[in-house]
Amino acid sequence: MLLYAGFIWGFIQVVDFMSEKFDWPVLFVKIVTIVGFSSIPSAFVFFYYRPQPDSLKRQVPFYVANILIVVLIFVYTIPFASKRSDVKIDLDAKQSIAVLPFDDMSPHHDQDWFSDGVMTEIVSHLYKIKGCRVTRRNSSMKFKGKALSPKEIAEQLGVSHVLEGSVRKDSDKVRIQVTLLLGSNETEVWSETYNRELKDIFDIQSDVAQQVAEKLKISIAPDVKGRIEFQSTKNMEAYLLVMRTGQLLEFSKAEKVLEKAISLDPNYAEPYAKLAAYWIGRGGHSGDLELSRSVAVADSLNKKALELDPNNLTAHNNLVSMSLFYHWDFEAAEEQSQILLKVSPSYFSYSTILLKLALGKFEEAVEIAQRMLDNDRGDHAIQSFLAMCQVYNKDSKLVLSVEKFIEFTTVEIAMRHLDYLGNFKKSTLIYEGALKKGDKNARLPLAKAFAAIAYSKTNKSAIAHKLLTELVEKCRSASTVGSPAFFSALVYAAINEKEKALTYLEQGLKKHELEMYWVKVDPFLQSLRGEPRYEAVVKKVFEAKRSD
Repeated sequence: MLLYAGFIWGFIQVVDFMSEKFDWPVLFVKIVTIVGFSSIPSAFVFFYYRPQPDSLKRQVPFYVANILIVVLIFVYTIPFASKRSDVKIDLDAKQSIAVLPFDDMSPHHDQDWFSDGVMTEIVSHLYKIKGCRVTRRNSSMKFKGKALSPKEIAEQLGVSHVLEGSVRKDSDKVRIQVTLLLGSNETEVWSETYNRELKDIFDIQSDVAQQVAEKLKISIAPDVKGRIEFQSTKNMEAYLLVMRTGQLLEFSKAEKVLEKAISLDPNYAEPYAKLAAYWIGRGGHSGDLELSRSVAVADSLNKKALELDPNNLTAHNNLVSMSLFYHWDFEAAEEQSQILLKVSPSYFSYSTILLKLALGKFEEAVEIAQRMLDNDRGDHAIQSFLAMCQVYNKDSKLVLSVEKFIEFTTVEIAMRHLDYLGNFKKSTLIYEGALKKGDKNARLPLAKAFAAIAYSKTNKSAIAHKLLTELVEKCRSASTVGSPAFFSALVYAAINEKEKALTYLEQGLKKHELEMYWVKVDPFLQSLRGEPRYEAVVKKVFEAKRSD
């Protein structure tokens, strides 16, 4: 009996080993395991209680009962086997990966920025590989310092593999250890330790990306291989400065660091592109600069980045945003979205979703957002974008509850979402809570506009009027910061004062306010559609072309 049990155990170990080697279905292995172990009690009964050979009447019921034991155990346990405790993988998930934050193992544990930078570079290389589903850096970074196993993280992110590692940087020496794990059971697929000089960091990062692709059975085209192995700069100090900006949120600090990197190597594209991205943000709805100033600087920097590196991901992503927000060149924005997909086929731009929404292509926007969410289940921003797409598309089955949407986004975007849904009471509560907390975003024109709309719809006209007056007052200046004319028009349209709404839309057009790209589709402008003045504004926005 013990020999039989030992044989079953050994057989199952062999099946398990072969399944890892030849990628057999997990369910098949579980079924073999269940059948094998369920046969042990049956064998025990058979060996010790079987009837004598001459007792046929007792033999038939005995064997039937013995078979029933195996069947009952199998039937009872198979539902638990088919419930996947491992990663929930779709048809393409065998080629999906999350690169987890690398541990800083440096002597003084003061090189966290460097370990984060190495992780970010590997992710950027993986974006270039077609067919490789890569979780965004920000989604993986949320697990930094969390006491979760790789299996738990893989399950939350919906990926088949995770790459974890550690970095030790000491002067001009670097030691990087990486391990690729199967998410379902944390089986080691591949590991490597690199003991090199710091100047070899480019080779290490490109080798890791290519090794991962090989283990995921993804082929890399020769031109992609060349782009992965491309060394963006030979100036190590400049490269490390750009790495440092990954942890710098304050523009003034990041600007100084990036400008220093440019001075060290004027032919290094990435600091130009990153600096352009900062300037784009400063001209946005929550920025602090006039659009005309941020446009001029961002355009110049981004153009230089692309001259130096035509395949730079950051620069191409910037071009999508600038074409849409700054230049209202929707055709160019769509073209750039396609170029971005060629440069980094596993990367998706948030701006592409906004582009489709602005064009009124709501179903396409939902499709793109859903693909992005499938690609990166842990990205809360994508979930918020998908919820926004569903609101525009009038989809009643929202991907996010109102509470989750509020949790995942900023106050002004949450209020916009709530107002579109008609949840005005909740919108006012969010606004009041933000004011009490001193949230600076609550004082943006966008937030004031949607607060005014919410108060007007909840019979608090005095508060609504006060907020609208503040918006209108801001319109009296030449400032375009925060698009006050566009948002004033939105409030007037919502309270059915069409003439004033049209007047402020025309002012927003004249000032070239950034948020005017929403003019064609914003739900609160519905009452203006068909009005000649409104249609003229829409036509001018959508016929605008970038002036070369």
